[in-house]
Amino acid sequence: MAFLFAAVVFAGGRLERAIRWLFVASFVIAVGSLVSLSLLGYDIVAFEVTILTTNWAVLIASSVMMSVLFKRAMISGSRSKERS
Repeated sequence: MAFLFAAVVFAGGRLERAIRWLFVASFVIAVGSLVSLSLLGYDIVAFEVTILTTNWAVLIASSVMMSVLFKRAMISGSRSKERS
């Protein structure tokens, strides 16, 4: 659920849209896996493993994308300071 609320922050360029899409997709996967694993009769451990795997993959991918995004923002911020 935290990824869903964090997705609202990222709006703008392609990279920000990709981060937002990744966060929303992880929420959809979480809800989908809860429903599907419950209907198939799996226990909570299977759901927990699925969520942990999904969250780790999202955290790794989003941290790389956000580091690029924040580096670009830092560079463009320093360029605007030089112009003033």
